Amino acid sequence: MGVCIVSSGLSDPDDHLGALAHAARAGLAAVDASAARIDQIDLMINTGVYRDDNMCEPAMAAVIQHEMGMCLDPRRFPVERPTFSFDLLNGAAGPMDALQVVGAWFGGRGAGRAMIVTSDAHPSGSPRDDFPITAMGAAVVVEDVADCGFIATAHVSDQGVGDGQQGYCDIGAHREASRHEIVVERDDDFAERLLEITADALDSFLEEHAVDRDAVHLLCSQPLEGFAAALADEVGLTKVPIDVHGRYGDVHTSALFAAYHHAHEEGVFASGDLSVWVGSGAGFAVGCGLYRHP
Repeated sequence: MGVCIVSSGLSDPDDHLGALAHAARAGLAAVDASAARIDQIDLMINTGVYRDDNMCEPAMAAVIQHEMGMCLDPRRFPVERPTFSFDLLNGAAGPMDALQVVGAWFGGRGAGRAMIVTSDAHPSGSPRDDFPITAMGAAVVVEDVADCGFIATAHVSDQGVGDGQQGYCDIGAHREASRHEIVVERDDDFAERLLEITADALDSFLEEHAVDRDAVHLLCSQPLEGFAAALADEVGLTKVPIDVHGRYGDVHTSALFAAYHHAHEEGVFASGDLSVWVGSGAGFAVGCGLYRHP
């Protein structure tokens, strides 16, 4: 049993679109690239953090599901089975957390099909020079497949060293206006600490699973310019990782799936290849996974 990616999709960067639109576009693109219909998704998890109007409730996953037309009302629109959807928020490490949750879901049900969507955008849905994240979306459709998928995952949290980066809504006296504003702050040493914590977690993961560092591909979140190359160098990985930051800038939660999408489209992976996945971000939190390609 393995959580195996059967398709992926992107919503190209556009600062004039909100997180909801980007997530729905990416999700529909991933479904279109798969053999599944929209009403054959059992589970959908949204890991995007920065969302339209700073919405807290209902879960963005439910709104994205509605936007995609996915199993809207089984009483009015009969479907094979309903879709269970929810948000899972852990910054750039969120996609790795979601993949682990999907694995547990598959194990409990015996089989299934799931979608994970990511997107981030300024809550106003318009470009802002002071917002460091590029508005974009990415998604994957995954199935329970015996001979491919994630072999192992691990998660590390080190909250004793501060936040590193934080985004918050400053309500103040202008409560209504604050729905369209967000403040993102980074510590001066955020880059150094994030690289150090991520490299330590990844190095331990590679050692534990006796991974051949000359053969494995690296897919990682990329909050900073040159982060992927620096991480590969720190842990001695020789295959050049996909430079998502160089293409788009910081796309936050979408970076990991965007890296996979481009690597897959460019024919980087052969059947049976191994890739190591790393999602890391503020908190500090790091998720690692070892994936065997179909």
